[in-house]
Amino acid sequence: MKSSMFLKKLLSLIFLSTTIYLSSEIVESDDFSVVMEHCQEDTLLVCDLDNTLIESSQHLGSISWKDYILIKSENSGHTKKESEELQAKFWQFIQPFLRVRLVEDSIQNTLTELKKKGVYVLAITERHPEEFAHTKKQLNSVNLKMSSFGKKRPISVNEPALYSKGILFCGNNKKTQTLACFLKTLKTTPKKIVFIDDHAFCALEVNNLFKNESTPCVAIRYAKTDERCDNFSPFISDLQWYVLPKYLSDEDAYKMLNQKLADKTGKNN
Repeated sequence: MKSSMFLKKLLSLIFLSTTIYLSSEIVESDDFSVVMEHCQEDTLLVCDLDNTLIESSQHLGSISWKDYILIKSENSGHTKKESEELQAKFWQFIQPFLRVRLVEDSIQNTLTELKKKGVYVLAITERHPEEFAHTKKQLNSVNLKMSSFGKKRPISVNEPALYSKGILFCGNNKKTQTLACFLKTLKTTPKKIVFIDDHAFCALEVNNLFKNESTPCVAIRYAKTDERCDNFSPFISDLQWYVLPKYLSDEDAYKMLNQKLADKTGKNN
């Protein structure tokens, strides 16, 4: 996953240099509470889900693992389209087995305080509409609740998209497209939009979406999970996959792997 992480860091550098020309209201931070500096009453805070609000507690089921499945599939001779379809199937299959955690323990308190101050909180994700059930279950497991923006409804974009329970499921659509279409369904326009995402290109695209609009926008590139992505181990995730449906923590997986290596070294000696 080193090449994937290098690309992420490169995009981040491009992001930082481009902000000079786009807006002074675009920043990078590894502290989620930075959103509090930019949110006032009637602000809409749009939070990416994976690697921003929550993450898998294992290497298995992480965003880095999702990228690994795509690369592994392509290296096995599958076409790009076939690999993306396999990636989606593996991703959706693994979700019910996962234990997720907050990226930062303080996120829940931060969102609670913001909602008390009249800030509306919307989660946005690349997950597909059919992933609503396990996504809601995961958010419940970490006591995260978004704001309400009306009833569950499909969002008219190129591909299927869905809003439900404070979560916007983009599926194969761009987040910018889905967010723009969703905002049109609201009865009132937020006074300000604050967007936070671990991907630099998503933050840039959202900033570009609103830079010529009357609604001010702050886009934040969230860097908290960069180090964990850089340390992703396909060996650990493969071991965790092998023992499913049993849950195997990263720590126990490392112990098992080290023991196997020690046993193999002992036999060779």
